Order: sequence, then structure tokens, then C-alpha cells
Amino acid sequence: MTNVFEEKNISKEVLKLGIPAMLGSLTTLIYNIVDTYFVALTKEPAMIAGVTLSVPVLLIMMSIACIFGMGGGSVIARLIGEGKVKESA
Repeated sequence: MTNVFEEKNISKEVLKLGIPAMLGSLTTLIYNIVDTYFVALTKEPAMIAGVTLSVPVLLIMMSIACIFGMGGGSVIARLIGEGKVKESA
């Protein structure tokens, strides 16, 4: 795995890693839309407001997770690039 970008096609490998991330975001989006739809069927304004107010909290948590995920990936990539494979694990 350490030589993926040296031995393989970079654009193909980026797509291989990026498509699952995009599918995860799409799944979350569809879940939120369907959840709001089914809660709206109850015709309870308080429940709809609860779903509406919880979406920004979910987005903030996802943003924090992305920050640490991308930052950690960057640190690991730099360590591997410097040849410090043991320290990256």
C-alpha cells in the first residue's frame, strides 16, 4: 500500500478512494431527506422543527470528522513520503 501512487495510475486510485466518500455523503443526504419526509407525515410542527434543528448539529459533527480525517491523511502521506513508514502507522 505504501507504493500505490508510485506504481499505479494516480487518477484511478483517487477515484477508487473518492467514490466511497461521495457515496457516504450522498447516503447521509438521502437519509436526512427521507427522515424529514416521514417526520412531516406526523403533521407535528415540533417534530419537524426538531429534525430541522438537528441537521446543522449533524453537519458540524461531520465537518469536524472531515477536518481530522483529512488532516490525519495529510500527516500520514507526508510521513510516508519522507520514508518514515513506521511512524505513520
